[in-house]
Amino acid sequence: MIGTSSYILARAPRQEKSKEEGKGDTVASEHSADYVTSLLSKVGITDPSNVIEFVVPRMLRAVEYLESRDVDNDGLLEQSHNEDWMDTALRAGKIVYSQGCWIFGLIHLSVLLSKLGKSTDATRITRLADKAIEAVNQKLWSKEDGTYMDIQRVCSSGDDDKIYRLLTQDVTYFLIAITANTVNDSFKDIVQQQQEKKLQEQEQEQQQEKYEPTIKIPELHRRRHIFRHST
Repeated sequence: MIGTSSYILARAPRQEKSKEEGKGDTVASEHSADYVTSLLSKVGITDPSNVIEFVVPRMLRAVEYLESRDVDNDGLLEQSHNEDWMDTALRAGKIVYSQGCWIFGLIHLSVLLSKLGKSTDATRITRLADKAIEAVNQKLWSKEDGTYMDIQRVCSSGDDDKIYRLLTQDVTYFLIAITANTVNDSFKDIVQQQQEKKLQEQEQEQQQEKYEPTIKIPELHRRRHIFRHST
């Protein structure tokens, strides 16, 4: 939910209000040629900016909760039974698919935060994603089997749970999460926007320097003034 919401909102057209007229926000329309705009309108959203203001703080709190599910601070979220995609998979422990969902959400949320100018939050979220990716590669990759495998936990009658490795087809979602081209494109857009803004600021500074009035005292007049003052 975090990943999909962030993906949509990062692409929703937004326009700041005019200070003079007090209007100018882009309003979503189901007849719009833009896919995201028409999609938002179909679910009753006409002002993406208001949605962002309402949703982003809640997504950040959701991230804080999910981060707390990493009970041993190894970068991987632990889960209990029936906490999977359709609540039908009876598996507990460190599941590759769940890590993929976690990473997917973090990456797209970081893109949205970057576009909103929330660089501090975006950096923190990106670091969480990097930590999770590194943890999956280190702990959930089976060199012997040549694939990612879950570390599942089964409650036993003894003091310790039984741990075993299992391969399921949904481990491929991890690869989807870390190779989404749309994310890379979004980061490229952000960098390009920052570069264009910097160039505009430089051009404005050059224009100001070009037309800045300067007063220069002619050399001959300045010498006479100094001579009279000395006498």
